[in-house]
Formats: sequence, C-alpha cells, structure tokens
Amino acid sequence: MVPGSREHEDVIELRVLGPIEVLREGEPVNIPGDRERSVLAILAMERGAVVSTDRLIEALWGEALPNNPGNALQAIVSRLRRALGRPGLIVTKKPGYALEIDARSIDSARFEELVRRATKLGADDPSRASDLLAEALSLWRGPVYADLAYQDVAQQERARLEVLRIAAEEQAKITGIRLLSG
Repeated sequence: MVPGSREHEDVIELRVLGPIEVLREGEPVNIPGDRERSVLAILAMERGAVVSTDRLIEALWGEALPNNPGNALQAIVSRLRRALGRPGLIVTKKPGYALEIDARSIDSARFEELVRRATKLGADDPSRASDLLAEALSLWRGPVYADLAYQDVAQQERARLEVLRIAAEEQAKITGIRLLSG
C-alpha cells in the first residue's frame, strides 16, 4: 500500500435517507447511542468541513450542559470512532471535528448527484434520465434522519432533502410521460 493511499481501506457507507445506518464492507455497524448518531449526522451534513466543538455541544445539550461538556463530547466522539472502526474517518481539526469521507459514500450525496445528472439530461435522453431518477429514489428507506426526527439536530437538512425528493418524484413523473408520448 502506498503511504497516504486509501485504496485498501474498508469501504464505509453512510445512509441517512431513512434511519441512520453505517455499513462497513457491506455489514451493519452498531452506532452505540443517540448522541453518537447525532454527532455522526452533523458531521455527515458538513462532510469534510470542520464542525466546531461549540456547535456540537450546543446541538447535543442546548442549555442542559453536563459538568464538563468538552470532555463529554470527546467521550462521545471516541465511542463513535471506535464503533466506526476506521482511523481517520473522524478527524480532530481545530476548532472541532470533521468527517473525512467521499461524497459517494453518503446516500444523500449520491441521491443529489443522480438527480442533478437526470436534470441535466432533461428531455435530451428521457430514458436515461428516468433510470437515474429511479436509482436516486431507490436510495430512500424512509424519512431522512428518521431516528433523529424528534431532535433539532437535522431539521433543516431533513426539510431540504425532503423537498428534493418530492421534486425528483415529480421529475420522474414528467420524464415517464415524455417516454410514453415518444
């Protein structure tokens, strides 16, 4: 293996278009608790960007802070890293943490890319656009971030992705009509 290369690392897939689910080499990974899933969700929404410890602490506890929120957050991140089982996936970068994962490893990013490609094809290739939209919509397993539905952590992202899903469904219907009308 070439130093710095990721070619032989485990394949990690993060699914958020439904309950949060992590697969490593196709096998489910147990994420130990709600706070760990919340941290993972926030980091996934900001994939590659640093999320400050202050933002994570606010999202996890709001006004009901534990005695030492910084240490409590470190413990949560440590449990999450251990559960994910791949060093370097969640990295510490001042002033917080970042999720270092390829966009293709997150179902919501794949969904958005497939819809973007289908939209670009438009009426020029309705058959291919229809296939891309069907693939995009098949990624949905239920309400986005379903296991965080009663937490504020992912409300805006959940709403944004739901709007995109509805638009993709409408686009799929229009594309289907184009295919039928030849």
